[in-house]
Amino acid sequence: MAALSRSQVERQTKTTDGRALILFHTGWSPFSNFHSSPFIIENQKYNTVEQFYQVQKAKTFGDTKAVIEMLRLRSPRRCKERGRSIENFDSAQWSQAAPDVMQRGVREKFMQNEQLRSHLLATKDAILAEATEFDTFWATGLNIEDEGNCDVDNWPGRNMLGSIIMGVRHIIAGVVPGKKS
Repeated sequence: MAALSRSQVERQTKTTDGRALILFHTGWSPFSNFHSSPFIIENQKYNTVEQFYQVQKAKTFGDTKAVIEMLRLRSPRRCKERGRSIENFDSAQWSQAAPDVMQRGVREKFMQNEQLRSHLLATKDAILAEATEFDTFWATGLNIEDEGNCDVDNWPGRNMLGSIIMGVRHIIAGVVPGKKS
């Protein structure tokens, strides 16, 4: 696999109405759920938000075997793959819980990692968006290099992850003394 260019990981641009826009994709971006960023919730260490998210999904549906397996995994991609085979999974139930679970993981990732928190706060009021054509819920639904990302009102995706990260940025800016987003 060829190495990704910086523009394929995180790209700064502007929206069609001139607002700052930061697009991200892959685990090399600090905004990605695949980015290595250890944090602890309820005495349990998680290596990535993706691991936390998938473990919570397994817990929600009582799949203890999957929980144990995913806590041993170091690869967020493998956690995501394992999360696709959760026992007793109910997509309607999970779609209701998923945004809150994601928000908790993202918040703790940035609250517990000073370098990542500083990177997030440095984005000020830029729109943050996960850009991948493979996801229309968490992302924009467009490839990171697609200029259609600049037209925020016409994204095929909802960019829920970007919205959550921006919300966390707002929370952190109100908690960290002297920092404003």
